[in-house]
Amino acid sequence: MLTEKGCRYRQLFDHTFIASGLHPSQVFEFSSVEAMKQCVIAGLGVAVLPRMTIQKELENGLIKELPWQDGPMYVHSHLVWHKNKWISPALAAFFF
Repeated sequence: MLTEKGCRYRQLFDHTFIASGLHPSQVFEFSSVEAMKQCVIAGLGVAVLPRMTIQKELENGLIKELPWQDGPMYVHSHLVWHKNKWISPALAAFFF
């Protein structure tokens, strides 16, 4: 199970699969991380997800993490906001 093609996680995994010469015979695409997790918990397959999205399920023993030989992958995120909009003190503390 993989996220939809436009997702950055998916792009990283597709690139890794191609570079390794892997061509999965069946891929199920989901736009919902929660749907993917529930499918894995139900025993319907293997999913490729960021660790932060499955931490609780790992701690509760609902799913198992499989080893990834290529080492960790990093996804860089950017936070943007409108330059003329007011930013609350709490949001400013989060940003800066």
